[in-house]
Amino acid sequence: MSSAPSTTALAVRRERNYLEAFLERYWFAPPVALWRSIEAHALSEIDFPAPMLDFGCGDGMFTEAIFGKQPGVYGCDIATAELPSARASGVYTEGVEFADGHALPYATGTFGSVYSNSVVEHIPDPENVLPELARVLRPGGKLILTVPSDQFRGLLHGVKSAASPEAAKAYSDVIDKRFAHHHYHSPAEWAALFAAVGITLSLARYYVSPAAMRICACTKSTPVTISVTGCSTCRRVFISKK
Repeated sequence: MSSAPSTTALAVRRERNYLEAFLERYWFAPPVALWRSIEAHALSEIDFPAPMLDFGCGDGMFTEAIFGKQPGVYGCDIATAELPSARASGVYTEGVEFADGHALPYATGTFGSVYSNSVVEHIPDPENVLPELARVLRPGGKLILTVPSDQFRGLLHGVKSAASPEAAKAYSDVIDKRFAHHHYHSPAEWAALFAAVGITLSLARYYVSPAAMRICACTKSTPVTISVTGCSTCRRVFISKK
């Protein structure tokens, strides 16, 4: 595995039309393209010190949209089915590894930044994974996460329009199961989780615009449309420093 630079920031495609890029991939699901483009735009505003680990990299398509193909990018994922596509993408010039977040296969202090897009909410015990993400960061490195915000459930149309608290809970429970969401921590709760592993929360920012009114999620058999009202508080991006 080649040695990656550690004193520079990765190049980021800040001027790219992300909606156009994701519509090429998700032509059959424009709301998904919109959602991904908003995520990419939010992340493109951040500086990522090299080398960078994409934790939960999937097939690499999302990261390629922001960073292209350049030295200093590593990928890892626990989903074995995604690894061949990630390796073939050419995005992860420093390699792609199978990795469980509870025990990452990297030396302490390897990375200038660790980023993870829409992954940590699917981990039931982030308090047991954050120590590993902190361990592989070098001193002064950045941990960048995007997750559903603590407002996510309350902004679902099915919750806001429910006839009773019980009906609202039943609806949100269905959504959580469908999306495999395990938690919706507040910024204060995330700050406490970060502090426990020696990381300081430096920024917590909502990033979904009010124009993104509708999210579509599809299972293998049943399409489900989820309406979100006033969703400027639907998701957050966190930047923390070691």
